[in-house]
Amino acid sequence: MESRNHPISKLAPTWPGRSQAGSVPASGSLPLVASDTSGPRAERSQGRLRSRSLAQRAVCSMIVCLPCWLPPWGTVSPLRADVFHLSSGARVHGQRLNQEETAAEQIVIRTPEGIRLTLRSSQVARTDRETPPVGQYRQISPQFTDTVKDQWRLAEWCRTQGLSDLRARHLRRVVELDPQHAAAWYGLGYSQLNGEWVLRREYLQRQGYVFHRGRWRLPQEIEVMQSREQAELAAKGWRSKLKTWRNQIDKGQADSAVQNIRAIRDPAAVPALAYFLSRDRSRAMRLLYVEVLGGIDDPRATKVLVSACLENPDIEVFHASLDAVVPRKSPAVVKVFVKTLHSVDNQQVNRAAHALGKLNDPATIVPLIDALVTSHVVPNRAAGGKPPGTTTTGIAYGPNDQQGTPFTQFGAPKPGRVQVPNHEALAALVEIGGGVSFGFDQQAWRDWYSVFEKQQPPQLNSRRD
Repeated sequence: MESRNHPISKLAPTWPGRSQAGSVPASGSLPLVASDTSGPRAERSQGRLRSRSLAQRAVCSMIVCLPCWLPPWGTVSPLRADVFHLSSGARVHGQRLNQEETAAEQIVIRTPEGIRLTLRSSQVARTDRETPPVGQYRQISPQFTDTVKDQWRLAEWCRTQGLSDLRARHLRRVVELDPQHAAAWYGLGYSQLNGEWVLRREYLQRQGYVFHRGRWRLPQEIEVMQSREQAELAAKGWRSKLKTWRNQIDKGQADSAVQNIRAIRDPAAVPALAYFLSRDRSRAMRLLYVEVLGGIDDPRATKVLVSACLENPDIEVFHASLDAVVPRKSPAVVKVFVKTLHSVDNQQVNRAAHALGKLNDPATIVPLIDALVTSHVVPNRAAGGKPPGTTTTGIAYGPNDQQGTPFTQFGAPKPGRVQVPNHEALAALVEIGGGVSFGFDQQAWRDWYSVFEKQQPPQLNSRRD
């Protein structure tokens, strides 16, 4: 049987009367305690011996039938040891017996084999503490043969114990013995490429990858990361500067601080300007931030200004931001305002329509016609809601009321969905159409546009299917 020569057989207990083949002899061959072979006393003795024989046979059978893959180190009691590095370059494994004598001129060591050594302190260069897994490995490793099977099993045990260096040593031995052992190659970090086992590092380097911050990345990705980090650092620097200048203004040192803020032209300052624009309680400072953003020719600055047009509650900030956006004539800006015409917030719908009227782009006529009347949920004003139809000037119009009857004439409505005429959309259409007006009659506007479109150059096509 294979278990006969397996390392576990060396660690199994030796039972009385066990043969070399691992079988248990019959009860008659066991040594007898009493010499009397007859009578009641002899019968009781033989009964006890038969019972003990059965128990021994069962235990021995369990040992013989243990799986061959069971590691033999389960019965080893590892000795925690130190590694003593001698001045001569040699190493000694063992346990120091006189640890309490820190100033002793001699070091007394007991090796795992039980040998007692006495060394002079000058002979020991340094001492390293050996961890229990390493000590256990040192005891069990001689029991494994230099075969693919045993070297693989020892490598797997090292993996479970976190001994990566020792595991790699045995995996390398496995592939030396069996160059086709795929699991060992993978364990060493290799991958098969065109029939050749190569390290993953080498493969990725051949593909142009660079190991950066714990991952393999392309140089372009690293460049983007570094650029983003530099932008974040620059933004933090501008935020700190703006905070300092803002404090100086509060302390009466406004002239130099305002001059420094007005001189900003660095696109990296846009995030800091946006931060203070959304939080500063002073209208004068908010208008100053808008002025500075208007002087920065960068898409990020344009995005902040458009956001202020649609979301900043200060009406003066809205008009100042729009005045800074209109000269840029950016298609991206027009696209944002057109998309906002579908907002559930009626105030944003009117603000976007007002901005499109200022931009005076004929390509926005069809979306503005669709936005003449929009559907919104009417909030309960008693709960602090804002009535629909509110324009940028603060005037509220009632639903389906082309004459501008004040919404509050009929009292606070119950929550519900209503059709709301948007006067800013109508004003934008009148501006773009050259003064023509059909009120809130959307069909009349569409009929007019079908004629107006034919009069425009061929490149104009505002239809959005």
